[in-house]
Amino acid sequence: MDVKSLLIDYVNRNSNVYNLEWDPRLSEKLLFDPFGKSYEEKKRIAHYFLFVVSITETELIGRAENSRALMIHTHRSLGDDIFREDTLRIFQNVVQESPYYEDLGPSKEKIPEILASINVFVKTIANGDLIQYARKFSKPKDMVEDVARNVDRMDGRFIEKPWMYLQWMTRPFPDLRVFENYSPRDLYVPMTSYIRDVGCCLGICPKHDDEWWDNLDNTAQAREDITSFSRQLFPEDPTKIDYPFYLLGRWIRGKQPSLGLLEEYLKFFQELYQKTRTVPVTYDAVSRVISNFEENVKAELVKTKILFYYESHKFHIPGGLTYLPDFVLPNCRVKGKTVLLEPHGIWSTPQRRKIRIGDRTMTIQAYGREKNSHEAQFAEKLQLFRETFGRDYYLILLVPARVKERVKLWYPESHDEIYEGTDIPELLYKLKLSESKN
Repeated sequence: MDVKSLLIDYVNRNSNVYNLEWDPRLSEKLLFDPFGKSYEEKKRIAHYFLFVVSITETELIGRAENSRALMIHTHRSLGDDIFREDTLRIFQNVVQESPYYEDLGPSKEKIPEILASINVFVKTIANGDLIQYARKFSKPKDMVEDVARNVDRMDGRFIEKPWMYLQWMTRPFPDLRVFENYSPRDLYVPMTSYIRDVGCCLGICPKHDDEWWDNLDNTAQAREDITSFSRQLFPEDPTKIDYPFYLLGRWIRGKQPSLGLLEEYLKFFQELYQKTRTVPVTYDAVSRVISNFEENVKAELVKTKILFYYESHKFHIPGGLTYLPDFVLPNCRVKGKTVLLEPHGIWSTPQRRKIRIGDRTMTIQAYGREKNSHEAQFAEKLQLFRETFGRDYYLILLVPARVKERVKLWYPESHDEIYEGTDIPELLYKLKLSESKN
């Protein structure tokens, strides 16, 4: 199968995947039905996801999962007041109190002002009804241009945001199809960095040259080019490639783009799908209680200033299993692979045993000769993950000193490296050096 056929197969296979902003499988649940049918529900959907797209940029939110998590937190805190016009001060308080605040981007302090400006736009420009507002324009491009003129951080280098929004609102399931007056064939592919990476592999976009991409005319031309390419494959729905390309772009980030690299991963995903019948990974942002061991690792990562994501990647592995590593270090690589840290403090409990030495009887703690079923299952899952994704990820297991040698002996295939908890500062120092070289 040639690259074009592999690509079409990949897009068709993944174009029905939920966008992460409303994926029902993720841990933080929306407080409404994103596929609501009534007119009032659709008005609310259009307004809510304009909030979401307005803050979906790295400078503000960090990674895309955080925009979903932050907006759900804000909606839960404010209820319907989230849609009021005079919300700047309220947004400031709620955003700062979010459990995700520290994980947001370097310009996160601008988020409340941007969210408040959306409410002003909806009330004053759209007259409180984005569906009727969309009907004023004959083509999506006309609406994009008007939104760019009237909403902060939606024009210039942020013009991909309204294109992303129009895609969500126009395409049919699994997108939201709120703006029924538009046709998907008239949409353009938003030129995000992940789309750009895939475009570079295909030879559609220039290689990574930041100076070239800073020119808005160049970005606009790349958007035209990649949309034209997609129209050759999917003439009625060119943005069908957007989310599949997004998933693929996240996967190949940090690698040298080439057609050979793209072909390699398309074949890998095809083989993996035959085993799992789903996407390779689901991206998430969670807020479960962190263990003391994990908290110590997190504190050391913060101290060392290593970028990390906590429980952000749920990998789908054969047998219907999933593996959620504790820490992903996206900028740290060992042998060209992205580093995962898995602190695991609870293994099997040693048994009390009595031994006799001369005339004395002593009680000691010792492990039996048989493997504990729970720890064996966990170790087997780690081994299966490495067999499936070991080409891209380097798994470092962190364990208490008392079990290190036993885990090494009994479960050698469960990890690439293993460290005691007391060795974490030394390990992170080494990883920090690897981060600076990438």
